[in-house]
Amino acid sequence: MLRCLCWFGVSCQTFLSARSLPPQVCDDLRAILKIQGCEFFKSSINRPNLFYEVRAKPAGAKELVADIAAWVTSNYPGGESGIVYVLTRKDAESLAQELRDAGVSCQAYHADMEGGWREAVHQQWSQGKVQVIVATIAFGMGINNPHVRFVIHHTISKSIENYYQESGRAGRDGLPAHCRLYWRLGDYLRQATVVTMESNWEPCLRGMLQYASSPNCKRALLCRHFGEAPARCAAMCSCCARQLATAPAAALQAAEGPAGGGGGEGGGAAAAGRAAAGAAAVGAAAAQDRDVTVAAQGALLTLQGWPGAEKRATLIQLLDKWRGSKDAAVSAAAKVLSRDECEAVLQARLMLPGCLPALLLQGYLQLDFGWTAYATNAYLKATARAPSLLQGKHRISIPAPLPGNASNAAVKPEPGLAAAFARERSQQLAQRSGSASGPAAVGTAAADGPAGCGAGGTAAAAGTEAQRRAAEAAAAGALEEARTRLAAAFDTIPAAVLSDDQVRQLAVQRPASRQRLGQLIGAEKAELYGAKLLAALLTGGSAAAEPLQQPQQQQEQQQQQQGRQRQKASELKQQQPPKPGRKHPRQQAPKAAPEPPLAVPQQQQQPQQQQQQTRKRPPEEVVVLDSSSDDGDGDGGVAAPPTLRPGPKRGKGA
Repeated sequence: MLRCLCWFGVSCQTFLSARSLPPQVCDDLRAILKIQGCEFFKSSINRPNLFYEVRAKPAGAKELVADIAAWVTSNYPGGESGIVYVLTRKDAESLAQELRDAGVSCQAYHADMEGGWREAVHQQWSQGKVQVIVATIAFGMGINNPHVRFVIHHTISKSIENYYQESGRAGRDGLPAHCRLYWRLGDYLRQATVVTMESNWEPCLRGMLQYASSPNCKRALLCRHFGEAPARCAAMCSCCARQLATAPAAALQAAEGPAGGGGGEGGGAAAAGRAAAGAAAVGAAAAQDRDVTVAAQGALLTLQGWPGAEKRATLIQLLDKWRGSKDAAVSAAAKVLSRDECEAVLQARLMLPGCLPALLLQGYLQLDFGWTAYATNAYLKATARAPSLLQGKHRISIPAPLPGNASNAAVKPEPGLAAAFARERSQQLAQRSGSASGPAAVGTAAADGPAGCGAGGTAAAAGTEAQRRAAEAAAAGALEEARTRLAAAFDTIPAAVLSDDQVRQLAVQRPASRQRLGQLIGAEKAELYGAKLLAALLTGGSAAAEPLQQPQQQQEQQQQQQGRQRQKASELKQQQPPKPGRKHPRQQAPKAAPEPPLAVPQQQQQPQQQQQQTRKRPPEEVVVLDSSSDDGDGDGGVAAPPTLRPGPKRGKGA
């Protein structure tokens, strides 16, 4: 589009905005579009309120379902919303059914569902009627639920960009949320069979493998992938939390730093203490690493001796033959390890400082694919670098499990954190909107008090501040109730009526006119919801408590009103004289005028009588001709003008 505009001589100013794009993608985008000298805006990808956890995936499907169900029901008994991402549509249906059997309120969501049912599932989840959505990546665009408290990945994503976007749908209200990723080596191979036909799939999936298997800080890995400096984690990922759990007490005390040292020398000392604690924890973990070089050599020997020319095997085939080999040199070290530990050997790391998982990521093993008419199979195959490991030139180790690995608690808002966050956010919105003339500013100015008031001024200021907070809380409660009822009336979710920030901003500003309300929430929302929102702000919730008319009730009232109008029209029509040519019951002819009739032909007498009848009708009487009535005319219901038959002749005695 930009190139076409430039081709036709249109002068346009280009702004390039990126958040979840790596630097290389941004450079490619500018090169492809031939954008030069543009304004580039990039915000940080760090989400401090999200806790990133990578958890070992149980080998059995039933154990995994039980672990997910137990974690959700124990940590979120109040029905807080969450998402579980799976790989395929079949996984979505089966996992949703198994979670329902385990007592979790959930529904499946994928692209094969009928459009109406898929939309109904989305609405039920958005309105809180369903707690968990088990979905494929089709469940992404259009999500407008800021209160998602957890996102679970049943398997790894195909890239870090996808994982960041999917996990980022949690905690959009700014409160703490939990992102849990279940991972094992078999997921890497299964995901590879799905994305193998996509361009540039291997480096993307390899980056996800590094993220899942690395013992380093997950937040730092995300920041480095998107070209940012590592952000402070504050133990908001599973790796840092476990490392701090095993750090020495002296390092933890140094990590806390001096009281109140948020910046300056105190902040630097605290940062240094946290770095020392992390280094001590990493050193303690490295000292506990297990040397599994002999077991890794046995896996490579198993592949080299595999029958056939291709010398490749699936993960299950390799584990079974490797651990069950009759050759003691091959299977002796593997039999000492569990099956999960044998999988860890295949993704183990070199015994060198800072090295990542080795056998796959360092090029000792590679993926190979086989295609059939019904499926794509992934195989493991030794590379040309495998002899260097067999000759003992490198050592392989796996990390020992840390004490905090068995924690099953979720990171979620504390009971008082939501209210504190709301107050802090309200103050930020008040400062941002410049509410110096609003009610909040008046309360703040009164709270400041005149200089030198002493203890009396302090008490008055405290009382005024308490009143202001109470007024804001009452206004926020009334708005919450109003938006809930409006959402039910318009068949949508409360966040679509007003976002949390808009509720807080209205509670602080408390606009009194629809024009001011439109400036804060937009003209369209002010037109739709303005009357009820202003009433809620004015009366403190009493007007908002009035029952709202549902759209269906309004339609029924309109239909009843139209029915009454049609009934009145039919009654008026029955009072009209009969039309010529139709048989009607005999009815008394209208009385003639008091004056004796003139001797005029009968053809002229009828229009004169018709005019007299028209003059006798009251001015407020309206004749409505219903085109749907059965009047026997063939001209689309247009009736002929009414005529009057001449009355009987009066005799002498009349």
